[in-house]
Amino acid sequence: MGILKNYFFIIIFSISFQGLIAQVNTAESSKSKELLKKSGKSFLNLECQKSLNFAKLSLAISLKNEDFLQAAKAYNLIGLNFEEFSDYKKAIEFYDKGLELANKTSNDTVKGWLHNNLGNVYCYRKINFKKGIEHYKKGIHFSEKLNDKYEITFSKLNIGSAYFAIEDFNSGIRYFNEIKNYIDREGDLEAKISLNSNFGLYYSHLNNFNKAEDYYLKAVEFCEQNNIELKNKYDKDIYINGSSNELSQVILNLLSNAKYILLAREIENPKIMLKLNSNRDEFNNKFLKALKVILEEEVTHVKKGDIWFKYECERLNIEPESTYLKIIEEVFPGSTSRKMDLNFIARKEAGFSCNELKILSKKEDCN
Repeated sequence: MGILKNYFFIIIFSISFQGLIAQVNTAESSKSKELLKKSGKSFLNLECQKSLNFAKLSLAISLKNEDFLQAAKAYNLIGLNFEEFSDYKKAIEFYDKGLELANKTSNDTVKGWLHNNLGNVYCYRKINFKKGIEHYKKGIHFSEKLNDKYEITFSKLNIGSAYFAIEDFNSGIRYFNEIKNYIDREGDLEAKISLNSNFGLYYSHLNNFNKAEDYYLKAVEFCEQNNIELKNKYDKDIYINGSSNELSQVILNLLSNAKYILLAREIENPKIMLKLNSNRDEFNNKFLKALKVILEEEVTHVKKGDIWFKYECERLNIEPESTYLKIIEEVFPGSTSRKMDLNFIARKEAGFSCNELKILSKKEDCN
């Protein structure tokens, strides 16, 4: 009987002790989640060092308790912060660690986040497009498995942009076509800006400048609608926050391309005006009048884009003139080296600087 009592005591003690451990683990789990929440909030406020510290504390607790899901989320946030610090090697290292742990769980959402963030760092940082595209494809797989239209949309925008970056336009346009109707109907501003910018780039590649201009101007219009909303939208999913720099690059690219496409059409060519003015018959007068209307519209379009381009450059603390010339040379190789015949008066009114006009026209002054 004494043995039975002792055994009973051991069972009671064991149950009580395990209950105490469970309570401690629950308390630590709550603390870990709270730290991760603080990390995410700090990251959104661009307080990256603070965010990193919170995420590391959360990670330590999660690893101690073998909470793989929470640890994977912490690794994801640590990777995002190192990406903001421009330490891409460490960002990849932590994303990979997070993915390793996420794969031990059944949570497909976090797996999708990590694949997309790896795709971002490989592609947008131009480290390895092949690896990045593979991660994007896996991200799409998990998004489609979850039937999350929001993540499907951005995964396909990302992979389409990556294909365009390596000039595989046929592969990229397929992904954009798959999401075009959804974005036109239900997409937010960021998605509409990115999609229309990429369609503009696609038609520029095909030398269809009329269509390219239409898409670029649509993108500029979306930029004008509500620039603040683009910042606020990042509260939805933490992995999307890792692409805020990419959105800025999309905006800069589309505004530069819009500005350049309108220039490339050369419909305000001064020589045409002069030739028509030299023979002022009834037809030429009507033609000149039409050209004047077109010119005024083009100046207005370019001016809008130029204002937003300079606004975004100021927000990012980068020099607008050199940024513009760099982007159009990347997208349209040779565009800054060939001589262009420009209407300086109209271009100045549209926001072109004197130096930009001199570089593009190959003239010594801009008078």
